[in-house]
Amino acid sequence: RPSLQEEARVLRKERRAEQQASAELHRRFAEEAFRSRAERWTTKEEEWQLQKEQEAARNETEVVRPTEWCVRLLVVAFGCSLLEKAKVEKVERRYCAEMVRASQLIQGYFLKKIFFRRRRDLYENVIKFRVALSAYSRNVHPAMCIAAHERVQWALEQMSEKGGRPGLSELISTYLSMVRKLQRAT
Repeated sequence: RPSLQEEARVLRKERRAEQQASAELHRRFAEEAFRSRAERWTTKEEEWQLQKEQEAARNETEVVRPTEWCVRLLVVAFGCSLLEKAKVEKVERRYCAEMVRASQLIQGYFLKKIFFRRRRDLYENVIKFRVALSAYSRNVHPAMCIAAHERVQWALEQMSEKGGRPGLSELISTYLSMVRKLQRAT
């Protein structure tokens, strides 16, 4: 296959070119490093002098004057005192919030107790009323029967005297009229 052989040749040529380029680059870096080492020893004294001058200039610009230093110190002290006050206030607010929550809890407990007592008293009153009502109806019913017995007997005698037996509707209507008269009288 000639096309594969040609491709292989092209690839080998490209690899050789890449290797040569990297070797050339490596040589340049090595030469540059050698030159810089050689120049360092010759210019070392000048560089040291230049570095000292740069440090002196930097120290002059970075050194803080005493008044500026005091102002900065006061600002930092004020910031620290403000931070402490804020922390104390935060603790106080948290304490107040806890007290409010505790008082709400206690208030809720007492409200539950009060409502429980009211409900219990209400139920007791309802039970007492029912017992009293049943006792009243138990005691009043026989008395009402005794009181009504005479009137019912009188009504029956009146009807039987008129002649014959009265009908049920007549008995009921006369009885109700007598009851109404009795209720109006009392």
